[in-house]
Amino acid sequence: MKKTLKLRNVLVSTLMAAGLASLAPAAMANLLTNGGFETGTFSGWTQGGNTGATGVSSSAIYVQSGAFGAALGPVGSDGILSQSFSTDVGAEYRLTFWLRSDGYTVNDFSAAVNSTVLYSDVNIGVQAYKEYAYNFMGTGSDSVTFTFRNDPGFLSLDTVSVDKIADPQAAVPEPASLALIGLGLAGIAQRRRRARAANV
Repeated sequence: MKKTLKLRNVLVSTLMAAGLASLAPAAMANLLTNGGFETGTFSGWTQGGNTGATGVSSSAIYVQSGAFGAALGPVGSDGILSQSFSTDVGAEYRLTFWLRSDGYTVNDFSAAVNSTVLYSDVNIGVQAYKEYAYNFMGTGSDSVTFTFRNDPGFLSLDTVSVDKIADPQAAVPEPASLALIGLGLAGIAQRRRRARAANV
């Protein structure tokens, strides 16, 4: 009898775990290559414009997460970092990036997806790393472009990510999953009632 109960408990636990797992949203993957500059280089990115005083550094002031971050300090004109990626047409995506400013001016920074500028600022004051996030619709083939300049100092960029926003319907469990969870909970409740009755 004890062996049968143990087997039933394992089965109920397994069914419940499977049902609850179906409720969890799927993990999202960054569509960008080397979004955190963790190769120690700009591999995956295309540089353009003024490429002077622009690089990847392991110095703590340029790093938001991981071991590396981008130091952006072109003088007199803008530098560019861009990357293309594939998307699903009509699906919603989110661009996130972290930006830091040492406060030295003249500086400017902008972020765009395709030709749409999502963020733009000039003469940014002293700013610790701050996260920015913007949603956009996929067109099938998209690109992210950062444009920047900092004549006497450096802006810092790190942890750049493009993620597909999970379909809200994907988080709604199938009726079969709900039934499995319900059966599991009913089995536990019944087992507890029997155990209480046996102890009376």
